[in-house]
Amino acid sequence: MFFRRRVVRTAPIKPCKYQESCYNVTPGPADCQFCRFYKCIQAGMTLQPLLQKSSDVIQYIAQLNANRKFKLLNCYPLEPCLTVSTVLSSDIQYSARPLNMDFHSWTYLSTVTCIEFMKQFPFVYFSKSADQLLIVNAYFIKIHSFCAAFQSYSNGKCSLPEGIFTGNTVLETRIRCRLVGKLIELKVADDEFLLMLVILFSNPAIPNLSPTARLLSSSYRHLYSSALFDYCMHTYQSFGPTRFTDLLGISSVLARHYEDVNQHFVLLQLQGADIGIHGIVTEGLDLL
Repeated sequence: MFFRRRVVRTAPIKPCKYQESCYNVTPGPADCQFCRFYKCIQAGMTLQPLLQKSSDVIQYIAQLNANRKFKLLNCYPLEPCLTVSTVLSSDIQYSARPLNMDFHSWTYLSTVTCIEFMKQFPFVYFSKSADQLLIVNAYFIKIHSFCAAFQSYSNGKCSLPEGIFTGNTVLETRIRCRLVGKLIELKVADDEFLLMLVILFSNPAIPNLSPTARLLSSSYRHLYSSALFDYCMHTYQSFGPTRFTDLLGISSVLARHYEDVNQHFVLLQLQGADIGIHGIVTEGLDLL
């Protein structure tokens, strides 16, 4: 059977009509775009020869992030009960954002816009629906936290409707300060933030990913990591490798931040308190 790679698409591939198993039967449909693409990936036709310049990669991420921020500041989903799978599979409709928003509404909006941001990267939208769900559920809270922390770092202050984690416990202080503190310590630049943002969730080690999804994530992580390394070498010259390593260390800080956030909501559950977050947010937590 003959396959060839001609172009990297910028739109999602049409889904398979036969449970993504066209080539498990003989003869299989020859016109299934989805299964033909996956056969190409499985045959070793990775995306490395087609990767772009570092500046183009950064510009692409910046455009997607600018769109996320615009929706976050100006829009609100028309559908009040979206799930992660619905956001991944649908074009979300928005209305103007309400003037007054409580914490519940804020987390709902920020989660939906974060998932929409994530699903626009090729290693997500080229993946099977089950793999998309695994990738996004594993990382959307971390990506949202990283975006919020960088916004606070850039603005020099942290503010959300009705506040968040306003207590003075050690746990709540860590949630508020640890990740932002790391960004302050490293003095993270905009381009570094953008590349790290995508390096974080292009993770081939996410449990239960299919072999093809792991290959896609690995290929694109190599792209973003190479772009970050090139940026560090150009900007910091002889200190470039050290800077690159320091930036990658943000991932371990973010992992500990996520553990603290999850622990906070589990403790609220144990106390019988209303955790105050929308159902879509709980899909990214490990609650009781």
